[in-house]
Amino acid sequence: MDADYPAKGVKFARRNTSGVANAEIGSFLTHLGLRIEAIRFFTVAGPNEFLLLTPESARVLGIEVYEQAGDEFTTPNQAPTADMFADRFMSYGIMRSRCQELFQLDKSVIDNGAQTSAEEGTRLVGAEKWVELWMPYLEQAKSQVRDKGSLLVCLETEARLRENGLPTGIDGPSFACSKASTATEKALCSDQNLWVRDRAMSAIFFYIRGIDKRDDAQNDACRSASMAEEAKRLRR
Repeated sequence: MDADYPAKGVKFARRNTSGVANAEIGSFLTHLGLRIEAIRFFTVAGPNEFLLLTPESARVLGIEVYEQAGDEFTTPNQAPTADMFADRFMSYGIMRSRCQELFQLDKSVIDNGAQTSAEEGTRLVGAEKWVELWMPYLEQAKSQVRDKGSLLVCLETEARLRENGLPTGIDGPSFACSKASTATEKALCSDQNLWVRDRAMSAIFFYIRGIDKRDDAQNDACRSASMAEEAKRLRR
């Protein structure tokens, strides 16, 4: 395989081809975690043909791209693939459906994150393919909740979003840091990694005590599922 790197893309050309070679290439790309559309892209060209892989088409195929233009450098996190948007969309879906009451999230932030991910993913691959992309993430999320429980999945999901520089609807611990007076409270306020854990413990504590600090009664069903599940785990 010859590779030439022009200003706006990557040319892939092959001097010869065979069914065995294509099978080997396809197997290797599968192990790399590429989607079938990407594997087809790399194996479809004939011996005297080449296909131009631009950064945009790479993102459509789920291939992460690092771009440099002069002194500016763009990472995959800044210009995500369609698959990354699908993962973000489902992460925000988990936050909205399973973590809202555990973490007392800012719902508008979660809704905006899910909407933006869906819009960008649909823009890249189209509405029909977009649904195909995020559906496997849904099944994976269901399996994780069954195996790990809502609390652990929510903690992992929030951490993954935050580590990627994405908003999670959490701007502090369960209390106002402006009123922090003890060493423990100040320590919680100073460590963003502890905010979500403090919120979760506070929510579960008040659930167990039978005290509901919130006025919003719209998510009773969700609260019964998530909160009761985690309270039961803690009582074991």
